[in-house]
Amino acid sequence: MRKNVFNIAIVIMAFLCYSLVSDQSTTSNEEIVASMPDNVYESVSLSAGDGASVDELAAEYLNNKSYYDSLDENTVEAIN
Repeated sequence: MRKNVFNIAIVIMAFLCYSLVSDQSTTSNEEIVASMPDNVYESVSLSAGDGASVDELAAEYLNNKSYYDSLDENTVEAIN
């Protein structure tokens, strides 16, 4: 009986540890968009189009991350 309780406790602790670690390693689309510099946000918005959702903005940014990250601080350009 004690062995079963101990095994169940170990499984629960392992699951909790896994849940905490996996939550910290993921970044939400909202966090991605919020962390963009203003010029990058404007450029991504121009490329994604009017009314683009947060998910679409994050996808556009991640698909072309090297381009957007290379923009000068005051440059706003859309990818055509």
